[in-house]
Amino acid sequence: MPAALRVFQQLRAQGLERQLTGVNPHVKLSRAVPGKTVVIPPLVSLHVLYTPYRVGAGGTSRKLSHWIVEHLPRLAAEHPTVAITVQPQYKGVPMLVGRYGNDFEKLYVVDNWDASKLSQAVKQLTESSGTYAPRQRHQTPVRSFKESITPLWSPFDPTNRFRA
Repeated sequence: MPAALRVFQQLRAQGLERQLTGVNPHVKLSRAVPGKTVVIPPLVSLHVLYTPYRVGAGGTSRKLSHWIVEHLPRLAAEHPTVAITVQPQYKGVPMLVGRYGNDFEKLYVVDNWDASKLSQAVKQLTESSGTYAPRQRHQTPVRSFKESITPLWSPFDPTNRFRA
């Protein structure tokens, strides 16, 4: 008998198995039901970094501040699994930062964006998987039929060894 099973049986005999595991191991917690699935959203947290308006110093987040007041509560109600933080940032530009469960991070610099563009960026952050699309590498090498105008000289080339 494996050691872990033996320890578990000793705990069951003392009545401590529920305290150790938190649940009864003999009761099935989840059952497979046809047509019902659980979807775990990939977006874990959304950080809204804005520059507050200061007298004499300006601020580039007036539209973002208005969007935070008007649209962010509805967004939080639509996505209860996403942790949304709003944070003032006194240096730099306003940003939307989406952090995903696979340790990826997507960032939008939202300097002077209007509400529709901000909502579109948040929609892209919430609906994407957090992985970056692979870059398409369709670059073909340059082929030339003529000799180079300025040929390259190397001191190790045996044909032009004593060239000054």
